[in-house]
Amino acid sequence: RLRIELMLTEEWMAEKLRKSAFAKMTPDLK
Repeated sequence: RLRIELMLTEEWMAEKLRKSAFAKMTPDLK
């Protein structure tokens, strides 16, 4: 169970990083 939570957290962090990086690359699309 803990391992699954860890995987989900890593996925969530990666998604957050990707979205923030994308927002920085294209600030005019906000």
